[in-house]
Amino acid sequence: MYTFFYRSAVLLLLFLLSALVATAQRTKSRFKISVVVVDSTSKQPLEAATVVLKEKNRSALTDASGKVAFDSVAAGYYTVQVSYIGYHVYERKVDVKQNRELRIDLCAEEFHLHEVEITERRAEEKSSVTGQRIEELNKKELDALRGQTLSDQLKLLPGVTTFSTGPSISKPVIRGLHSQRILTVNSGVRQEGQQWGGEHGPEIDPFMPGKVQVIKGASSVEYGPEAIGGVVRIEPREFRSAEGIGGELMGNYFSNNKQSAGSLVLDGHHHKGMQHVSWWVQGSLRKAGDSRTPEYVMSNTGFREYDGVASAEWRNTNSSVQVYYSRFATTLGILRGSHIGNKVDLLRAITAEEPFYTKPFTFHIGNPKQEVLHEIGSIKLMHNLKKIGRVSLQLAQQVNDRKEYDAHYIYSDSLRALQRPGYELTLTTQTAELKLEHKRLRNFTGKTGFSYMNQGNYASGERFLIPNFIARTAGVYVVEKWSKSRWQVEGGLRYDWRWMEVYQNINKVIAQTPHTWQNLTLVLGGEYHISEYVKADMNIASAWRPPAVNELYSNGLHGGTATYETGNINLKPEKSWNTDAGIQISRERWNLRVGVYSNYISNFIYQQPDTQVTVTIRGSFPTWRYTQTNARLSGAELSGTYSPHKNWQFTGGITYLYAQNESANKPLILMPANRGNVRVSYLLPVLWKRVKESELEWQTQIVDKQNRVPKGEDYMTPPDGYALHSFAWRTSFLAGKQEINFKIAAHNILNTSYRDYLSRFRYYTNEPGRNIVLSVQIPFTIYQPQNKK
Repeated sequence: MYTFFYRSAVLLLLFLLSALVATAQRTKSRFKISVVVVDSTSKQPLEAATVVLKEKNRSALTDASGKVAFDSVAAGYYTVQVSYIGYHVYERKVDVKQNRELRIDLCAEEFHLHEVEITERRAEEKSSVTGQRIEELNKKELDALRGQTLSDQLKLLPGVTTFSTGPSISKPVIRGLHSQRILTVNSGVRQEGQQWGGEHGPEIDPFMPGKVQVIKGASSVEYGPEAIGGVVRIEPREFRSAEGIGGELMGNYFSNNKQSAGSLVLDGHHHKGMQHVSWWVQGSLRKAGDSRTPEYVMSNTGFREYDGVASAEWRNTNSSVQVYYSRFATTLGILRGSHIGNKVDLLRAITAEEPFYTKPFTFHIGNPKQEVLHEIGSIKLMHNLKKIGRVSLQLAQQVNDRKEYDAHYIYSDSLRALQRPGYELTLTTQTAELKLEHKRLRNFTGKTGFSYMNQGNYASGERFLIPNFIARTAGVYVVEKWSKSRWQVEGGLRYDWRWMEVYQNINKVIAQTPHTWQNLTLVLGGEYHISEYVKADMNIASAWRPPAVNELYSNGLHGGTATYETGNINLKPEKSWNTDAGIQISRERWNLRVGVYSNYISNFIYQQPDTQVTVTIRGSFPTWRYTQTNARLSGAELSGTYSPHKNWQFTGGITYLYAQNESANKPLILMPANRGNVRVSYLLPVLWKRVKESELEWQTQIVDKQNRVPKGEDYMTPPDGYALHSFAWRTSFLAGKQEINFKIAAHNILNTSYRDYLSRFRYYTNEPGRNIVLSVQIPFTIYQPQNKK
């Protein structure tokens, strides 16, 4: 603990010293931007409209007269964004050279809009309850990480870490919770794969996201029981708004595993009068060989991935229809050194500095491995009801097929058996989401919704980790928000019902076991703007989660994690009470956010390691058994940015988590260690007219050793803490008339050897070493009509 706070203090000191060095030049002139927001038809002021000065990360709510003001604004160009439920989002660029007064007429969504406004996107659906913390990766941040896994992209956000199984498989961890407790929403559809597996990462093309949001804390009122720990919300690229056809070409190369990755996007927009049709298609591929630590090759950790996504939308003033399809296919190698033949070799491998099996680098993927195919198809209908509000219906089907191949086979296996999976799981899911967002009634806005999910899982192969099952889930909810002056208060209530029937083969007789669960979820959140610069928020939420099929019925080797897992039929549903509070200060040059939370979960389900390894005919493996306890996860998050000069920006954060097994009065196992990070970026002066922009960036991350673990329960003590450094240079320039964006980055630039406590393979291997990444993005236009007078 002392080491962590000492390192964090050093990190903060470096942050402040660097910032002081960069304050050499400052703009002295300050101006005021005053905004008045009114209804475009009635000309009545709109109270509690949200006005954002995007470049400065400053926001405020309009008062009863529709007014708001931003003081002490430096000269320059700014984007003013105004949003209000039931109205189109408004954006405009403002050149600030003196005090500015803006009158903004917002257009209600049901009215006929003029040609310029109709091309703007509809207001984004609100994705969380007031008072809940949302972290977001914008397009610029995502562009810098294209080609890396979704979980690696999310690690930039405070309070978010990853649970990994080798260098190519990882999943997000939010405030200590992951897997079935974190819901991934992909293009409005809840992602349903075999997410219970510790090595089953989200089946999403890393080139696809246009925006990624992380909603922290229980989000079960709108999203259902699986959101007990939070939501990862992924939005695809926006549809093209201007008439024409264009696209983007992206490519990456990674030195550590010699990965080549590329993606091609084509998009178009066509309209006639008020009828608009937009579309885009994307194809991506990634191929990588074995990853390497600073000392050795991580044999059989390569992967191949082929992805395709397509979407289209028709819309007019009052209605829209959107269709979406994605196909994700990958083959993943599992570290060969994690599948070991006998107990003696396993215990030796856990204490060894290197894996027992290492070979020279290769692109070949042998057993053990996984093959995963995931397809999603959806259609979303939306219509504005003139006197009521907006109604939407989204229907979707997805199929997840997962094959896992063992490294060891029974003696009667032939060579042909090497191509047969140890087991195969096929999960088919249909979902329906119906939502009504009503128009503002006095100071109230809100929505009500109904959701339904039908699932069937079929297992086949030579062995069975989980049984076949069918499940049905239904839920109904209502959320209302009250806004007045500086206050926003929101509350919600949800009822969920789930039924699941499991089919087990017991002595060649199929036994059917039904389960039924139901429960209520509620949430209350508030937000108060103390001043233009200071905002405080608080959220109290209850949530619940029934045990998943693997937690109840697992019984066998889980090849992807190289563990033997045993379920517990006596598990009860989890129930949580989560409190989250924070304060945010946003000034001209800096902003600071401090947040605290406490999440009490009764009947918390977790995996407990068994000190005795399990010996099977396929090898010897660590054994993990599902059990439950009462737990509390409390923590704090500090994050901030500082821009002493228009060319400099400093970003930093510290995350602290205290996870306790309340029933046994000891720490919880497998919880993320405390950590901090600092990122410094410098916008280089433009010295050549063909260069649009160039930027240098340095980032340091410090991760403490996880000292809060139950003693004597794991197979090895937690690894030491570590510090990782990275450097990047990106530039955007013109080659003729063609824009090209290029980036070179060095991750783990000092080639540090380390192991991470939340890696399943920390027993066998270090993490990958230095990785040089080359990236290029080339946007292009195929067809664009001339402007019509």
